[in-house]
Amino acid sequence: LDPATQLGPVHSEDGVSVVAFTVEGGPTMWIAIDAQTHRPYWTRWITGSDTLGDVTHTAYFTGYLPFGGVWLPTGLMNKIDWRNQVTLMFQVDSYRLNVPELPEFPPPSPPRGDRAGTTPQIRTTKVADGVWDLTVVNGNPLAALGGSGGAVVEFADHLVMFEPYGSGAQTLARIDAANKLVRGKQVTAVIVSHHHEDHAAGVRAAVSRGLTIIAQRNNEKLFQEWVSRPAVNFPDELAKHPQPLHFMPVDEHLVLEDGKRRLDIYHAVGDLHMSDAVIAYLPKEKIIMEGDFTDESWAWNWWADALHANMQLYGIDPKIDIPVHGTVGTIEAKLARTDEQVAAAQKFCTDSFARGNYPFGCPVRYSTTGPIPE
Repeated sequence: LDPATQLGPVHSEDGVSVVAFTVEGGPTMWIAIDAQTHRPYWTRWITGSDTLGDVTHTAYFTGYLPFGGVWLPTGLMNKIDWRNQVTLMFQVDSYRLNVPELPEFPPPSPPRGDRAGTTPQIRTTKVADGVWDLTVVNGNPLAALGGSGGAVVEFADHLVMFEPYGSGAQTLARIDAANKLVRGKQVTAVIVSHHHEDHAAGVRAAVSRGLTIIAQRNNEKLFQEWVSRPAVNFPDELAKHPQPLHFMPVDEHLVLEDGKRRLDIYHAVGDLHMSDAVIAYLPKEKIIMEGDFTDESWAWNWWADALHANMQLYGIDPKIDIPVHGTVGTIEAKLARTDEQVAAAQKFCTDSFARGNYPFGCPVRYSTTGPIPE
């Protein structure tokens, strides 16, 4: 036993013996030992999640076979304690023991936002009167392409922010920056384009401030699950400042309007990357706000019809796009970049077919003007 490893209490669970342990004074982990084979049955540990609070992971080991006199598992399956989700399934095709000059394992990827130990830096860009783009520019792999963030819109007595992107820390940093834009006006609501972990990462953080979450109606139960989970081992802002979820649903169309501003929020269609999503549109300023319709960093685009489909369905005529990913730009520029991505995707598919490979997504089905004819 490594001197830095300390053993803890032993208990029984579902017929296996479970031993608690710590490594180098870190958080408690657990290992289960099969009573018949005396081999590891599973290991368990807890991490902190921006969306789920404390998450318990269990890695199951199956299919033991002997390799060089050592019995090792050939199957690995990881589950988490949210909806009993399987997060990894791995089948081993070989083992090598006592390999000389084994290369160093790469360091783990740094966590996002507050768990990375960095303070998010926000760049504020005025797009129109009472409309800004607030972008996280540090600790962000997309920083060279404008970062990731979203719009803030001024109303008569409050502000509304688009997208709690990236992490709890990034979301709170953008909220704090927004609250300094107009004297006496604070963010009271956050629009969530869709439920993917990166785009909705700051839902718990926004709720901790008592803000209203605006999203497509089918996300309400999901977000309620998220904010109801505890964060005891890795306390986040919601654990420190508990608040209930205040949810404003979007069916097909929701209007936010007062004497100063009108903001239309629509159920997004035509983007097969996501479901139960929304876009926002300022009809006077002709500005659209979206997440994952456009992304300048993509090599390919498989759902290029998204902008066109929503413009056509709802009769909107945006001239400027404030995306969650990338830079603020004209619709013409966004569509031109998407056309490049479609052409690259088509070439990828053609080259793959020539090699006898048939990847998911191929052939490309959508262009920026609609479905591609067969």
